[in-house]
Amino acid sequence: MRKSGMFILFVLHAFSSFAQDSALIFKVRDPEMKVSVIPADSILWTEQANPIHIRIKGEKKLGGVFAKGARLIGSDSSYVLYVTDKDQTALLTIYEILPDGAKAVCFTKKYTIKKCAQPIIKICGVVKDSVLDLWDFHIRNNITAYLKDQKKYIPIVSFQMVCARSTGNDTLFSYGNKFNLTMREELFRMKPGSTLTICNIEVLLPGGKKKVMPPVQVFLAETGKRKVG
Repeated sequence: MRKSGMFILFVLHAFSSFAQDSALIFKVRDPEMKVSVIPADSILWTEQANPIHIRIKGEKKLGGVFAKGARLIGSDSSYVLYVTDKDQTALLTIYEILPDGAKAVCFTKKYTIKKCAQPIIKICGVVKDSVLDLWDFHIRNNITAYLKDQKKYIPIVSFQMVCARSTGNDTLFSYGNKFNLTMREELFRMKPGSTLTICNIEVLLPGGKKKVMPPVQVFLAETGKRKVG
């Protein structure tokens, strides 16, 4: 009986020593849903699509995405927000599905609505009603569209160049932002002091919406930049 008691004491002592020197690690799953919206900025622009991407991390499921003050289109994790200048702000609300099947708000984001300014159109580096040197046209040979508020250039889809004929005006068409060969030949036949008119300038706004810009006129000149000495 004495030996049995000593054995029990030995076992208890050994277990106590193991407990002091060791630690049991239990991994517990995080039940919370973590939501992030890309892009991170909080501005929605009028007259253009505002795409967003929703990233979800956690065990719970997405219960729905809603927007107040904006038109929301999309599904799963990719959406597009459209706004007008009638509202000043918009609110994005994301719901999660709880274990009992009910829905609860898990994320909200407030946006400021800003009016999309007209893109600044430049013909070979000059704005409308400016003087365009024929040498600059030869070097640059392009049309650009710049969104000043968003600090980005946007693509030129197509444009037309107006040509004055004895029988009336004619137009030449080009895809992209470059003057094609026919346009360049026509332009170099024009005399200094002539007016170059570019019309039906179609630009691609952020988000994929196309927009036709008003005509732009510049005045041709030949300042002798090509001359050396």
